[in-house]
Amino acid sequence: MLHSFTRNYNDLSTDAGFQFEFYCDCCGNGVQSTFIPSTT
Repeated sequence: MLHSFTRNYNDLSTDAGFQFEFYCDCCGNGVQSTFIPSTT
């Protein structure tokens, strides 16, 4: 069974770049995306 990660997330982005952290609705475990530097 697939679980949704879309409702539980943190936006960790800064002026230096972008990063997000997603949490499982069922167990609370999460994954963090890799940091993507801003080009501007």
